[in-house]
Amino acid sequence: EANQWPEDVVDYFGDYPSGGDECHMAFHFPVMPRIFMAVRRESRYPVSEILAKTPAIPSGCQWGMFLRNHDELTLEMVTDEERDYMWAEYAKDPRMRA
Repeated sequence: EANQWPEDVVDYFGDYPSGGDECHMAFHFPVMPRIFMAVRRESRYPVSEILAKTPAIPSGCQWGMFLRNHDELTLEMVTDEERDYMWAEYAKDPRMRA
């Protein structure tokens, strides 16, 4: 598990020509908060934009997409503006924020 940007994770997959000879799956952390944003905005763009920026990975590897991680709903992989939007939409009461 590496809460990092995809471009910082691709090296973990290993040798590209061989189809990936090390790690075979890594979480795509930036997608998760954007799924919540896309649902609230009723728009595919938060998800499609981050996927368009995601680097190619070896054929034997994959990104793990998820809605929640076992220990958090992280907003580390969004801009300050996007984070403010998410707080305003999903945690209107400040006591809801950890």
